[in-house]
Amino acid sequence: MKHFILIVSALACSILTFALPGPISGVNHVCVGSTTSLSDGTTGGTWSSSAATIASVGSTGVVTGILAGTATITYTVGASYATLAMTVNALPNLDTVTGGGSYCPGGAGVHVNLSGSDIGVTYQLYRSGTATGPTEAGTGSALDFGLQAAVGVYTVIATNTITGCSRTMALSVSVGLYPLPAVYTLYTPGSGAVCAGTSAFIYLSGSQTGVNYQLYHGTTAYPMVAGTGSLLNMGSYTIAGTFTAVATNATTGCTNNMGSSVTLSILPAPGPI
Repeated sequence: MKHFILIVSALACSILTFALPGPISGVNHVCVGSTTSLSDGTTGGTWSSSAATIASVGSTGVVTGILAGTATITYTVGASYATLAMTVNALPNLDTVTGGGSYCPGGAGVHVNLSGSDIGVTYQLYRSGTATGPTEAGTGSALDFGLQAAVGVYTVIATNTITGCSRTMALSVSVGLYPLPAVYTLYTPGSGAVCAGTSAFIYLSGSQTGVNYQLYHGTTAYPMVAGTGSLLNMGSYTIAGTFTAVATNATTGCTNNMGSSVTLSILPAPGPI
């Protein structure tokens, strides 16, 4: 009989070695691709997940969301355990940032767009990592963030208004400035005084290939002359007045006024001796 009592006492000591796990503490939801930490009031237990393809759990209770769905997280101590139902929330749908490009200095900018959007999701535009402008509510179709004039790289982050899950949208676009045509000097040889019945040539001190130059007399525009990369002859003229020139890049459409004007005067013919 004494031998039996000793065995029972040994078993009792063994059972008392394990403390019952307390309730699992921590949030019961996580976004796909994110983590959250769980804890229990006891030590020495092990963590497990009923659906590791939905939510995995590490040895320290860190849960990683993998696929949208629900998994039961279990903390086991000896023969006892505690559980927590973990919901993995989906990320916003992946749409593509479009638009961007370059524009001429002084212009209004270029549009930045998103190829699609979801109702219940807000979209924030970022320029070079800094939020710019207000958030846009998803409409179920494409979004236009309006004209963007600041130079930089633009991205968009979508956030579900209920779950708080966020996702960076696909791709990014850049906004930049086209260079203006270089400024050259308009001039005419001599004093600019022309005898009646004769003409005077007007020149531009330089030019760029791919740029067209147009001479103006007041509001009257003369035919464009293509840049050659060197001195440019703008033609000969017999009319008095002030001439100016405007350069236009044939590809970008950006224009620039040349840095000077030329004034021609007509000298009267001499009368009879």
